[in-house]
Amino acid sequence: MHSSAIEVIEVWISVILAGVVIIAVALFYGDPFYLTFDPESARASGIHAKWLDRLLAVLKAVPIVLGMNIVGVLLASALIVIPSAAGLQLAANFRHAIITSSIVATGSVIAGLIMACHWDLPASGVIVIVSFLCFLLLFSLRLMRKSISFLIESLQS
Repeated sequence: MHSSAIEVIEVWISVILAGVVIIAVALFYGDPFYLTFDPESARASGIHAKWLDRLLAVLKAVPIVLGMNIVGVLLASALIVIPSAAGLQLAANFRHAIITSSIVATGSVIAGLIMACHWDLPASGVIVIVSFLCFLLLFSLRLMRKSISFLIESLQS
């Protein structure tokens, strides 16, 4: 194994920490959402803002640090931004956006790693390209859905 390859222990640490992040989001879903969009009301309603702010900082930092180790600093930011943007394309609510973003991110990493291994390409670039293609697909679906809705509305009136 050459020096730039990902070690097995890094994969296991990533899987464990990803599980911790997923569990934390599932357990504390409402409070961080409330704190993010209306901090003053969240504090007034009894949410422990300092503790939750720290938890949110850690939950944001863990995927970034894990991503930097796997794909590098610049591409780690792309892996944070592109799946989030993709998730917002068809989301009816915040929960749906989180789920869609998670599916896009996970699917992009898995598909990108498989393609990179199969075609002997750099994993980081392939992962980001797959992620971007997912964004383009969801963006196109959103535009088509809007066009169809507009067409139906114009035919009904």
